[in-house]
Amino acid sequence: MITQQMQNNYVTLSGTITALPSLSHEVYGEKFYETTLAVKRLSEVDDFIPVFVSERLLDSSLVSVGSSVTVVGQF
Repeated sequence: MITQQMQNNYVTLSGTITALPSLSHEVYGEKFYETTLAVKRLSEVDDFIPVFVSERLLDSSLVSVGSSVTVVGQF
């Protein structure tokens, strides 16, 4: 049961950053930033997915508009 639960709601997205991360909210002193990722479908149409990242995981020196990234997380 625990193994099944751990496999649910995980996602891997590859795309292009379309906006610089901006402060979204803070939980117990930990800041979370929001950005938008353009992910291309097989039909070549972009989906724009909001992505939230903890300040602990965000290296702002590597993040710029137009950067290609792969994000692994939960939804």
